[in-house]
Amino acid sequence: MPGYPGYTVRETAFSVTPARKGFFLRDDQLAYMQYGENANPGVELLDMKKDPGHFTDLASNPRFTGMVAAYLQNLATKLQQLRYNDLGHPASK
Repeated sequence: MPGYPGYTVRETAFSVTPARKGFFLRDDQLAYMQYGENANPGVELLDMKKDPGHFTDLASNPRFTGMVAAYLQNLATKLQQLRYNDLGHPASK
């Protein structure tokens, strides 16, 4: 990052909606939204640069199948890491 030697920025932002009904991963180009921890209610993939109005969901486009699978795995890994708080105790539900 210019002006901040040694400073690193995360490649992906992560957030959770209230009551953990939705999960969100966002990088410089794409936003991935997953409903439910298992994604059964659905997923969305949006191109934040080419579609700033968020009109086109790319998740069902066969070209993005691998990308959706990668985001699904990344989110599963992130949620597993969050199961325990920094004291080593299970995270509250």
